[in-house]
Amino acid sequence: MKLKKGDYKQFALEDLAQMGYNSKNGFEQAKSTCMHAQQYVEKMIKDKIVELFDTEPEKTHNLRVLLAAIIPEGLEIDPDLMLKAGILSDYYMATRYPDFKILSEITEETAEEAYRWSLEIVSFVDSIRRDEDGMISIEQSESDDQYAGQ
Repeated sequence: MKLKKGDYKQFALEDLAQMGYNSKNGFEQAKSTCMHAQQYVEKMIKDKIVELFDTEPEKTHNLRVLLAAIIPEGLEIDPDLMLKAGILSDYYMATRYPDFKILSEITEETAEEAYRWSLEIVSFVDSIRRDEDGMISIEQSESDDQYAGQ
């Protein structure tokens, strides 16, 4: 089956809905939230890869690798965003594999942070576009413009 734009997104929205449910319950299911945060981002990036390049994404859970795949040479991703992507990838691995160790315990606060980070990263991914000439660019939001000179 040839993948098309939206195939991954429909699955990603289930992860987003689960995180929303977990948030209403105080993130008591912290590991679940962290896993769904990573999965939401992963599926949204993979959907963007299909959209931009009309190709099947790499089979990896590493968000940093996937983010790098959608950014052309010459454009840079905010290092803070890449750090958050790396941490979400680690959370995912820690929730799936008992022998994968991370530096800190996954708590309700960690889960809430992972939820926010996933929304932030997906917002960035949504800002990536291909124009009529085939060039990929990152659309600046008004809030980005507001702080550009500061």
